[in-house]
Amino acid sequence: MKRFFPHLAMATAIVAWFSGCGHLDLAPESDPHRVVTGTVAVRMNLIPPPDSEVVVRLVEPPDITAAPTKAAQDLVIGERGARERPEQVVAEQLVHAPQAMPVPFRIEFQASDTALRRGLNVEARISWGGRVRFRNVEAQAITLATIAAPQTLVLDPVQ
Repeated sequence: MKRFFPHLAMATAIVAWFSGCGHLDLAPESDPHRVVTGTVAVRMNLIPPPDSEVVVRLVEPPDITAAPTKAAQDLVIGERGARERPEQVVAEQLVHAPQAMPVPFRIEFQASDTALRRGLNVEARISWGGRVRFRNVEAQAITLATIAAPQTLVLDPVQ
């Protein structure tokens, strides 16, 4: 019995030591060259005028968890300072004078797996006559799980 106890204690210590490594992601980083495809549609029958443009952008959202970098004493607490990094456009596609709706898009970009775990947003706008006429109101996220599927962006009229 005395010989068994040291071996049991050592085995328990080894299991406890290596049990903390179970959360590590050991999968290799995948290729950062990515492609998002899909269509832009509106909720009505629309024949876009000849001067119309469809812009589809892939945007990295701002870091909303970061603390403000500057603070002024005379501002309300919720308005103090600016974030370190505002949203950044990762890639975009511009379609001039689309012939009909829905408009297909294909955006090639580079993003790490880490960026796609956090998620990137897809935005779309249709404009003509110098004004934005339609845009997506709800954010549509692109992640590692959704990047392979074609995206459908349904735009609403701008009020």
